[in-house]
Amino acid sequence: MNLVEYQEGRCSFFRHYFERIPIDTVSIQDFVTSYSASKQSWVEKIRLCQDDEQRKKMKLRLPAITPAGTFTIRRSNSIRSYSGFLSIDLDYLGESANTIKAQLSDFPGLAYCGLSVSGKGLFLLVKISDTSQYNAHLEAVFSDLAWKGLSPDPACKDITRLRFLSYDPDPIVNFSVKPYERQVTPHQDRVPYNNPNHGAIAERVERCIEKIGSMHLDITADYRVWISLAYALANEFGEKGREYFHSISLFYPKYNRKEADRTYTSCLKGSVTTISTFFYHCKKNGIRW
Repeated sequence: MNLVEYQEGRCSFFRHYFERIPIDTVSIQDFVTSYSASKQSWVEKIRLCQDDEQRKKMKLRLPAITPAGTFTIRRSNSIRSYSGFLSIDLDYLGESANTIKAQLSDFPGLAYCGLSVSGKGLFLLVKISDTSQYNAHLEAVFSDLAWKGLSPDPACKDITRLRFLSYDPDPIVNFSVKPYERQVTPHQDRVPYNNPNHGAIAERVERCIEKIGSMHLDITADYRVWISLAYALANEFGEKGREYFHSISLFYPKYNRKEADRTYTSCLKGSVTTISTFFYHCKKNGIRW
């Protein structure tokens, strides 16, 4: 039973990233539509900035909300109410951002889709049917997007994650959309219900691995990334993903096959990490499929 209150579309408002205690409770719809439109010039100034560090500093000073709901303080155990929405980031899309936005127009439960602060990515708001199954809905959305060849940022799984003010002159807006119903839990088949061809994901993974091999690229140098990749492959392919894992681990200077085997075997026990995490880190390293 969900013991956290439900207040549809209500979320906490913060003046900037460095603020831990919210100053107000606002409507998620108003924040991404009328309020964001009123601050268009702020976002455009950031997009025009050519200095990466300065652009990051400017972004962290933008107003933000916690799309998942309202909080007494920005900590996962301090949630007061669920909003009924998931917030998903799709990064590194570049010039294809608007094309992909159009392709997502019929995605189940999609209440909003617009450009990120950088203008080179998208963020999605997905209305869900059962807030007590927040994580299960989130994993299902990640899985459905992976089937479309998209790789959501794994950091979106943090329920306290902020959504910064952004602006899109032509967003998808439909807050009356029928809620997204599908759920995925650990050890459950992650192939979307409307995906009859599980092999298509394997083909994309193999194309990525082929490019990693041809470039001798190590995408696993960070231990936490390495583990998350193991979980992603194990959850999608089970034992069949073991050699995939070895193939992407080979270019780590201290690669040890026995250690990689032990790690993968442990990850076969399951987690909530989906194959979209693999695609996310590939895209982050310039690998396309």
